[in-house]
This record gives sequence, structure tokens and C-alpha cells, in this order.
Amino acid sequence: MLERFVCPDGIEVPIVDCLKQCRLKDSLPCGRCLSERMLAAMAKQRPWNGVPTVTQLISGLRAEFLKITKPYASDPQSLAMARFGTNCHAALERDSTDDRWLCEKRLTDPTGTFTGQFDCYDTREHVLYDTKSYGSFKIASVLGIRAVKEPVVNQYTGEVERRSDGRVVRKTRFFEGLKDTREVTLQLNAYRLLLEANGFPVKDMRLELIVRDGGTWIAKSRGVEQNALMLRINRVSDVHIRRYLLTKARILIGSLEKNKPPEPCKKAERWGGLKCKNYCPVKQWCKEAD
Repeated sequence: MLERFVCPDGIEVPIVDCLKQCRLKDSLPCGRCLSERMLAAMAKQRPWNGVPTVTQLISGLRAEFLKITKPYASDPQSLAMARFGTNCHAALERDSTDDRWLCEKRLTDPTGTFTGQFDCYDTREHVLYDTKSYGSFKIASVLGIRAVKEPVVNQYTGEVERRSDGRVVRKTRFFEGLKDTREVTLQLNAYRLLLEANGFPVKDMRLELIVRDGGTWIAKSRGVEQNALMLRINRVSDVHIRRYLLTKARILIGSLEKNKPPEPCKKAERWGGLKCKNYCPVKQWCKEAD
């Protein structure tokens, strides 16, 4: 349960107190780190109603269990991009007024075990779309863009070029490697199952990517040249997706009923440990659960 914000000076403060009056109002240039409106929007969380969502099930279950059962704090800076993504979806939904588009609808699995809210479904072409706003580092990972530094060879002499101090001159070459689409593939296939179970056939799934830092030097240095692009997501076996979701739902619900944390999140769900180190808001409770 998100109950506190982390102030710019690192001190945690209850959200209700933060919204009532900023404790740093005399030391911040604008009297607040962000507007009350923005902070109130960031504080909104979907309450636990006993039925897990697709988003929860494709994440690490221990982290999701602790978010439901334990009070925690988050830095508004870490919530800003999530809020941007929510606003982006809302704007796209407002613009999709044609009856052709079905947007932001929450559907329930036929067994009643889990729910999911997809971004957009084209009722004419039967295509499921999901829009993500990522930084160029994440975009490069999803697209499988890899970089390698290669020596520059003089086209006339055939020799490796060197700087005045003797160092080899190198240039960056980009190539396509393994795409990191595990999470979005699980998510879109889960939404596909929900749509098909509710009478909406899905012929194709497409991930629409918006590059947050598109057009900048850092994005181009990572091989990301476009500001927005689309990627086709492969269909995964219905049996595999259904078993994966139902199994994780059973574990999460059972853990909550017993009030016992599930096993630690898997390596892929922990981003190899990076999420635990820098991004998980309930990491303090996770250590106590072991």
C-alpha cells in the first residue's frame, strides 16, 4: 500500500500530510517539488479486490504480495514516467472516438481468476495494440540493438587508423541481437486470451513504442534513430499462457490467504538484480520476509 512519499531531502512523509502542506515549502523554489494535482494523481493506486490483474501476474509475486500487504514509500520522481504513460493512454483513448476502436476495457478471465485492461483493439482488422513509453536504453533492449566498437581501417592503405597518441581509432557498429520482449509478450498474449474469450478474435498483436528521449544524442548513440515505432509480438501457446497466469494467480491468492510471502521474484523479474537494488519500493520488507 503506497502510504508515503520520499521528499527531495530523502525524508519520508505520509501522503495525506504532503498534500495538505509541503514540509519543504520554505526551501523549495516553487514551494513544492510538484503540484498537489500531480502528487494526488501519482498517489492513486488500484485497490486490491481479491482478483489479481495481468500486470501483477507478469511481475514478481513477492513484490506484488508486499505491495498489497505492507505500507511503503515511493519517490515521486520514480512515479513520474508511469504517470506520463497513464496520461498518454488517456489521450489516445480520447482520440479514438471511432466505433472501430475499443480502448481501455477491463475484461475478466472465464474462470474469474484474473482481469486485464488492454490498451486498444481494432475491431475492423482484429489487431491488438499496446502502447509503451520507454527510454532509449529500454527501447534498444526490446529491439535487440547491440553495439560493438570496431577499429577504423584506412580505405587506401588497409591499415588501422591511430590517433596521435597511438590509440586505435574506433567506430560504433550496431547489429540486431536477441530481443528482450518476454514481459510484453506475456502481457499482450494474456490480453489476447481475454479478448478471444469475450468474443473478439485477435489476428495480430503490435507493440507501439514511444521513445521518451527520442531525437537526442544519447538515443542515437544507442542505435535508436526513431521517435516512435511499432513491433509485432508473436503469438504464444494458449495452454502455456493460461497455465502461467492461473498458476501465478493461485500462488498469489494462496499467499495472501495464508499471509505468507511467496518465494523471491525470479531473476528475469528482478532484471538480474537491478530492480531489487534501485527500483523496488518494497525491498525493505522483502529482506525481512526471508
